[in-house]
Amino acid sequence: MAPQALAPKHLRRRLIGWAAARRGVRRRDGFEEEVDFWRDYLDKHHASVSDRRLWVAAFPPDLRRWTELLAAGTPELEALELGSGPVSLLAWGVDHGLFRLTAVDPLANEYATLMEAHGWSYPVTPIREDGENLSKLFGADRFDLAYASNALDHTRAPRRCIEEIAKVVRAGGLVYCEGFVREGTNAGWSGLHQHDLVPENGHLVRYDQRARRAVLTEGLGLECLQQKVQPFIERGLTSHGYEWSGEKGRDWRYDHWFTLVWQVKDRSRG
Repeated sequence: MAPQALAPKHLRRRLIGWAAARRGVRRRDGFEEEVDFWRDYLDKHHASVSDRRLWVAAFPPDLRRWTELLAAGTPELEALELGSGPVSLLAWGVDHGLFRLTAVDPLANEYATLMEAHGWSYPVTPIREDGENLSKLFGADRFDLAYASNALDHTRAPRRCIEEIAKVVRAGGLVYCEGFVREGTNAGWSGLHQHDLVPENGHLVRYDQRARRAVLTEGLGLECLQQKVQPFIERGLTSHGYEWSGEKGRDWRYDHWFTLVWQVKDRSRG
């Protein structure tokens, strides 16, 4: 599909999903569409995403408060981002020294090629890794903070990814997760979107296409500090692939968007 006015990444995936469903096609691996989207996006927007004013607006509104609480008594916060894409939403935090960020993305090599094609760099450069393998790469208790935005529903095994996040974040550290509610349904269960994620009573719950339910955060020693669900438009994110240009059809800006913040408990106390 040609990117007329370049539909935002999640909407484009949905359109691909609906078209695939009509053809009777199910694609487990949607990485090609993901790379194609960012290639088109950077062709049109690579200059604008270097605008520091956009970095401020893209930064999660509540995250600065949580990092300030974490920073008390810590010389330099170590943060991990899962599924950053080529233009992380955390660039402002890196630019202002709120933390030292390590970003991982299974498509990091492809994104590096896209960025190099423009001869342009970004404050956050991801390394290639899957979320299911974080502890093998980093070991336990490496980070003070872990962050994922609209990424867990793209993974093969979201429960395994959260288990790995809980391992690599130290006791007392924070896990900050945000994203669209029930994106599997919204995307027509196509490509990477094989999970409906829903916040419930401080937990993140996964529903599959047959409505089978699994609590992804149960038993991981994560204490919920914040749960919020709001229309996406209230997130204030209008860049980094989420531009609205008056596309025809349903107004996705009013889809539900969740924010969950957990603290990792002291494992020595069970």
